[in-house]
Amino acid sequence: MSQPLRVLLIEDSEDDADLLKLALQRGGYDVLCERVHTPEAMRRALQERAWDVVISDYVMPRFNGIEALKLLQAHGVDIPFVVVSGHIGEELAVAAMKAGADDYVMKDKLARLVPAVARELREAEGRRARRASEEALRESEARLKRALEAEQRAREEAEAAGRAKDQFLAMLSHELRTPLTPVLMVAHTLQTSMQLPARVRSGLQMIQRNVELEAKLIDDLLDLSRITHRKMELQLETVDVHRLLQNVIEICHADVQGKAQNLTTKLKADRHHTRADAARLQQVFWNLIKNAVKFTPREGTITVQSANFGDKICVRVTDTGRGIEKCLLDRIFNPFEQGGQKTTHEFGGLGLGLAISKATIDNHGGKLTADSPGKDLGAEFTVEMPTVPDSHET
Repeated sequence: MSQPLRVLLIEDSEDDADLLKLALQRGGYDVLCERVHTPEAMRRALQERAWDVVISDYVMPRFNGIEALKLLQAHGVDIPFVVVSGHIGEELAVAAMKAGADDYVMKDKLARLVPAVARELREAEGRRARRASEEALRESEARLKRALEAEQRAREEAEAAGRAKDQFLAMLSHELRTPLTPVLMVAHTLQTSMQLPARVRSGLQMIQRNVELEAKLIDDLLDLSRITHRKMELQLETVDVHRLLQNVIEICHADVQGKAQNLTTKLKADRHHTRADAARLQQVFWNLIKNAVKFTPREGTITVQSANFGDKICVRVTDTGRGIEKCLLDRIFNPFEQGGQKTTHEFGGLGLGLAISKATIDNHGGKLTADSPGKDLGAEFTVEMPTVPDSHET
């Protein structure tokens, strides 16, 4: 040992104490000993200093080895306790070991003291190391448990907040949408009156366009709420994808002309029927083509094409517009994103169209992807849907 072996000797004979100390020194130990022979002295010694080992005589005038052992146990320290006696018999030795002594050595065989002490020191060190390891493990488990409980509480709070937000959004959207319907009906009815001056009719058309825009934004919020709560209902039937695309192109015709854009169609898919909710799928195509028109500058080009790949129909909407930066491609289908705040501020809207379109196609068992060479280099959106035979074919 690098430091002296601290030995507390419970021994009434000073000569026997010297023999025990000498035996340990001959065994290679640098020994620091203190001899006590009363319970009071032993208590003081245990309180004043830390000890490596206690070596106790078994029979003493004031108290015996078993009592010394119990006093050590009451003190609450884990150090080896070795009984050394010239009078201990097998029965007393067994009693001492049962009481908790670590070993015993006869005084006429002190050569066995050093290996006994060495063995018990190793075992005590092993016990302390195991306890330290167990305590560290328990503390680590306790920390992990506290962290998991904190994470669980945070997750539950976040989920509760998310549910509350979604419920509020759904309620707000519904409440905002309800009064718009009669406004649209009145505006449309008034425009049919031939007695209205052209200026008033133009004002009504402006009112109708803005109310329809407001209704579209609210409808997007309602759709997002349905998607979030997994309540999007699909009325599936066999639909002609080409017919839906042509419908959308006709709807967007005025916007395309207004920006002097060139919209080209290349609908070459031989199998162009799929199982889908016609209104929902047309909404997806409208979102994609409307975005292409919105983000493509004047006199730009938009191409809508279709082709078959295996048992799928692939629809691509390509434009020569502002494109999408690579770092934004992974987020382009997230709600309330249009490729950054600057885009949202410049072009308006809530940034829900692509998120709704992606969820709609996913619910149909299809696939919607986006690609772009980079900023100002255009973008391409691709819809893949499984084909089915035309229900009107014989």
